[in-house]
Amino acid sequence: MFTVVDGRLSQKFNHFNDYIPQTIEATDTRLMGVVVLRISWISPELRKQKYYQIIHLDYSEYGIDEYLEYEIIDDEGNDEYNQQTLEEMEEKWRGLVHCSGGSTKEIPISAAVSLIDKACEVWRESELCKNGLDEDLTWRLETMDRIELMKSALLEHDILSPFYREQYSDEQLVRIVSPKRLANSETINYFLMRLIDRDFVAAATLSTMSVDELASLGEPVSELQTLIRNQIHHGKDGIYSCRFVTLGENYYYYASASITLVDSKSESGRKVGDFKLHFYNRLSEYEASNLIKRKEYLTSYDVPDKLLSEGINIDLIPSFAESIMSAQPNGWLFVQYNSSNRHVNTNDYHLEDDVYCSALLSIDGEFVIMSHRIKDIDSAEYSICLSPYINKFELTGRYAVEGMVFQQLCESSGMMLKDLLVVKSDKDE
Repeated sequence: MFTVVDGRLSQKFNHFNDYIPQTIEATDTRLMGVVVLRISWISPELRKQKYYQIIHLDYSEYGIDEYLEYEIIDDEGNDEYNQQTLEEMEEKWRGLVHCSGGSTKEIPISAAVSLIDKACEVWRESELCKNGLDEDLTWRLETMDRIELMKSALLEHDILSPFYREQYSDEQLVRIVSPKRLANSETINYFLMRLIDRDFVAAATLSTMSVDELASLGEPVSELQTLIRNQIHHGKDGIYSCRFVTLGENYYYYASASITLVDSKSESGRKVGDFKLHFYNRLSEYEASNLIKRKEYLTSYDVPDKLLSEGINIDLIPSFAESIMSAQPNGWLFVQYNSSNRHVNTNDYHLEDDVYCSALLSIDGEFVIMSHRIKDIDSAEYSICLSPYINKFELTGRYAVEGMVFQQLCESSGMMLKDLLVVKSDKDE
């Protein structure tokens, strides 16, 4: 009789039995709805042999949004492979931390496993899972199997207590991976973000109201939404007036609410003691555009056909090193995020302020950079001068426009910036 044994390359092989956790790092970004973890493992016998997990957790609906494992082999013949693996792992970690806008801290393994469990619960309770809409279902289930193998090894080696779930309340778990102290504007903006994203556990952490009370508020929490803009006006007795724009699955909404902040014993600062909704209306795209439009600073360059065919290494342009790339109808979009979430600490919150600068390399060979801040567009232009492309990109124009021109450019296949601006100018007339 033969027995099938899973080898090290198998998804079912429990690599974690060969290691013990060395450090567990996490971003303090739970109030943004995400947490990035890196769990570093080391072999008790072979001190140079290591294992790494990078886990991107989403508390909106996806649960585990990204999951990667890396192994470093203690063998002289693997030096080149190990170095390449380490560089790849570090680049991925830096990129995710940068995009999250958070700082990192070390946390206990029990907290890390509890955070993963809570994210998985969010996914199981989501419409995505319940209605069979998760396009990455197979991958997510396989990833959760890997997490179960990890937990099994931790429990078997008495590294994780069987009662680890009882070590933290929901609020304690959120606090562990959140900023220690919040300004009043941060409390309000984070509260609204978590509330309309139906992340009631995190919203309750910022409030004196319970999860059940927040879930029963009605219209503003009737569907998953993203906070696009929020304008805060300070009134009397700790009462703040908010007018905010949100984006649901199909529509934009405009709402007005009063939020009362009260003193609390929490070290993070004041809490939301009361939330009153005054109106909540669906917007047309035109109305939404008028409410959220910003001035865009754009600079365009012509890219020679030869260079376009050879390919452009975006990492050689300092402002866009390790930026996030995505395919668009009109080419390739590169987005560079700010390295902190300081944009939340404002009385006029804009979602787009978490982006430092964006660039589009169009299918017709135009390179367009855009920012909402003139100092950042100047910095991005200067970084091109510092790159090997200084004498290869030809500057064709600088523009300051109102509206969502850059987004239209990304979505309009074959369109050049100057032509789009002419079209908009004709329509305006």
